[in-house]
Amino acid sequence: MTEITVGELLARCLQAEGIEMMFGIIDGAHIPFTVHAPKYGIRHVNCRHEEGAVHLAEGYSRTNGKPSVVIASPGPGGANMLAGISSAHAEGHPDHCNCMYSPPPHH
Repeated sequence: MTEITVGELLARCLQAEGIEMMFGIIDGAHIPFTVHAPKYGIRHVNCRHEEGAVHLAEGYSRTNGKPSVVIASPGPGGANMLAGISSAHAEGHPDHCNCMYSPPPHH
């Protein structure tokens, strides 16, 4: 049985859902996932703000009908996404928004 990381499993699952685009700000918690995304056909667009990332993802979905992913750090990054998420949800556009957290190692 072949072992894979959680990050690679997430990339595989998103590919299976038809995800081709990802928007957001990459931080350390995202690296285990983002290093695998390109080999599963997921392209990343780096953004300067999480709310802008959600609006970009919504625009992407509006123009081609495909869902996309928005990534942000938990806490302030997730809070910054809320206005965009509310707008996308109200308009009925498919976006997947993920706030990833890497717990500190146990000593």
